[in-house]
Amino acid sequence: CHVHERLEELASHPGTTITDDIHARDHESTNEFSRLHVSRRRTQDSRITHAYLQFPRLHTRGELLPSEDDRRRDDSEKVIRYLKKLAAQLFSTLLEARLNPGTEIRRNLDEWLPCRLIVTNSEGCEEIWCALGIRVTDGRENRPKLRDMLFAGLTQLLPNAEFEIRSDWPSGSVDWFESVRSGIKSSD
Repeated sequence: CHVHERLEELASHPGTTITDDIHARDHESTNEFSRLHVSRRRTQDSRITHAYLQFPRLHTRGELLPSEDDRRRDDSEKVIRYLKKLAAQLFSTLLEARLNPGTEIRRNLDEWLPCRLIVTNSEGCEEIWCALGIRVTDGRENRPKLRDMLFAGLTQLLPNAEFEIRSDWPSGSVDWFESVRSGIKSSD
């Protein structure tokens, strides 16, 4: 019977059960679907059961995780995760500097990348100064692309600010191992 084949097909999907509807009003109906319901239970138990059923199939096909593709994808995503981590720490430092105008805030982002920020307010404008090290804390060179991406993150975070490359610092000199950007934003 076509109905039973369809029910078996539906029941083969993870989390699917077939139950007789003993409370159906029309017991005399010849239509099998009036007495049977397909319900998909999305419980944690059914997902776990399905996962345990998948392991032998994956093992037989030699597809247990992680595969070489999974490792490559994780390696490429690791860079993105690390950039996001550094950017979050930079933005947190910026927030601290904005809450303490005129105070220079120094941090080593991820205990690795020297950073300093200072925010000043004057005449309705907020001036944002950010210096990132071209050398990291262990003396190795910091890649220019990483600095550029972090500076680009600042411009996205503060879209109304106009940023420029600078070779000075508002409270003193710039060290030879720093790259500086300054931005001006209306204090609105």
